[in-house]
Amino acid sequence: MKDAKAIARKIADVERKMAERDRLWATLKRQLAFEATYGIKPHEITSIVVRGPKSPQPTSVLKMKDGSSHTVVGINAYRVLQGLDT
Repeated sequence: MKDAKAIARKIADVERKMAERDRLWATLKRQLAFEATYGIKPHEITSIVVRGPKSPQPTSVLKMKDGSSHTVVGINAYRVLQGLDT
């Protein structure tokens, strides 16, 4: 019985680790696609302000670690990076 419970725990642990790996992989792919499309490295963004988030043409203002900012018209950058918009 103890062996069966230990095996079940290990299986559950492996499944959790696989789900986490899949989540991290999806995040990395979104970040790489964002960088390839907009030329902005997501890991250097410190804040995102979205103007008109529900409008058909939202504007995202991205503040960077170096103090600069980038404006991207037509997307909600927060939702794109979170995988909520495709």
